Amino acid sequence: MNRSDFLIRQLRYYEKTGFTGYICIGDSSEDSQIARTRGAISKLKNNINIIYKEYPGTSDGEVLKRLLDFVVTPYAAFVADDDFLVPTALEQCIIFLENHNEYSSVHGKSLTIYLKSEGAYGGVVGARDYPLPIVEGEPASMRIKQHLGHYSVTLFGVHRMESWRKMYQDISGLADRTFAAELMPCCLSVIFGKAKEIDCLYLVRQDHPHRYLLPEARKWVSNPNWLSQYEIFLGFLVKALVEEDNTSKEQAGEVVEQAFGDYMTNLLGREWRKFVGKETQVNKLRQVIRTVPGALPIWSVFQSWKHRRPNDISLLKSILQPASPFHREFMTIYSMVTENNLHLDDYTFGPTLI
Repeated sequence: MNRSDFLIRQLRYYEKTGFTGYICIGDSSEDSQIARTRGAISKLKNNINIIYKEYPGTSDGEVLKRLLDFVVTPYAAFVADDDFLVPTALEQCIIFLENHNEYSSVHGKSLTIYLKSEGAYGGVVGARDYPLPIVEGEPASMRIKQHLGHYSVTLFGVHRMESWRKMYQDISGLADRTFAAELMPCCLSVIFGKAKEIDCLYLVRQDHPHRYLLPEARKWVSNPNWLSQYEIFLGFLVKALVEEDNTSKEQAGEVVEQAFGDYMTNLLGREWRKFVGKETQVNKLRQVIRTVPGALPIWSVFQSWKHRRPNDISLLKSILQPASPFHREFMTIYSMVTENNLHLDDYTFGPTLI
């Protein structure tokens, strides 16, 4: 939504890698952004298979549900407009699923990169691991406990379409974005089958200030409609667990409530520790700066810089080495985001975004 520069960059990446699958896009953007994307697609459509649908103002969960009508392949994976899925890794994941029926999803290694700039193009200054779920317990009740006890997003993994369709089969009445777009489909994914990680570079994400983030837990649970939305979410998971484990509704309800309780405990705990730690550190630094002559003018600069500081430079240095097993796949993405001689007007019909 309203990030045509990121989306065009992504499409050019799939053109460059020779991706032969289908790219099904649901666009919730404003008209000006849609016009830029249309222009790019008109120039790329002969080289990659693009199914482009416009859903202005529509939520991401609802868009994902509507796109199901246009998927013609037995496997699918979700990717945001500012991220990259590696085509060779997608192929490896499909092979794995074809030989392991007990798994509903599979993915490879994933990382997040940081750029000097806030947009789609610029020098890469750092990277960190982005953990994706490994959930292999039996039965399904064990998997939902494992998943919500150590939560991470399953949606990026390659899924069988029968699982994906059930994950978004009916979100009517579920208007809360956290539940509808992420939590419910992720939980249903592990109820329907195991989640595996294989040894390949699979997903590269970009951290930047224009990401669409879910609300903080404190704000989320304080919403007047939260409880009613939770009860709808609970009902979907209980129904799926009853069918998958052939258990009673009461037993399934106890499992889901306990698992979700663990999730909320971890979520609120992490946010509270982050909040308290951040406030303590900032207050201490503020006190120190006040004692240093001439140091106050740099405070605002520090405040903006510290939010963009890369978490791990060593990982970036490692993967940039030709000896890294992930070097080749990463360098295609690296060159895409760092290039500085591209005339983007050819794709966007607008000013250069470099």
